[in-house]
Amino acid sequence: MQSYLPQFQDASSEIEKSEIADDTISQTQKNEINDNTFLSNKQQLTKKKQNVCIQHLAQKLFEILIDAVPNASEVVSTASIILFFKYMKLNVNISISESLETVLLLQRFISKQTEKGIQVLSSRNLGTMLVVLAIVAMKNCRDAHIYKNSHFAKEFDIPLTVLNESEAAFMKIVDYSLFIDESEYSNLQNDIFKD
Repeated sequence: MQSYLPQFQDASSEIEKSEIADDTISQTQKNEINDNTFLSNKQQLTKKKQNVCIQHLAQKLFEILIDAVPNASEVVSTASIILFFKYMKLNVNISISESLETVLLLQRFISKQTEKGIQVLSSRNLGTMLVVLAIVAMKNCRDAHIYKNSHFAKEFDIPLTVLNESEAAFMKIVDYSLFIDESEYSNLQNDIFKD
């Protein structure tokens, strides 16, 4: 009889180990579910934050355009700029920092054209200017994987020659100066996100 008892205890111990392992697996699965929920919630929060940033950037860009371009409100709105940035995020993965740079480059362009006594920016070329600003900002920020101008020309139905000439004119007006100082970023961020 005693010879069977240790075997029974071994079998009982194996069953307990198996139950413990089952509990551990289910706890692991629970942890995975919790992790997935956490990641999903974090992604949703990140997306909401990005949307808020885009809204603030679009509002700032709109205010700049309204101040600098006669009749700009007839052609562009905050909502259309938000759609533009969302489209660029979805299709070419424009980042928030590149979007910030878009605003800074617009400010620089307007300042330079005023300094030079010219008015290139008008309600007729605002759409092309937004595309050029985004292209230049991405080229300036990215080391690699920038789409060619032909891609943007096709996406926005702008003749490639017009897009290339617009980019060249932009660069000439800003004196080929694309360096953005860290303090410029900080000042813009403070101005945009002061709420």
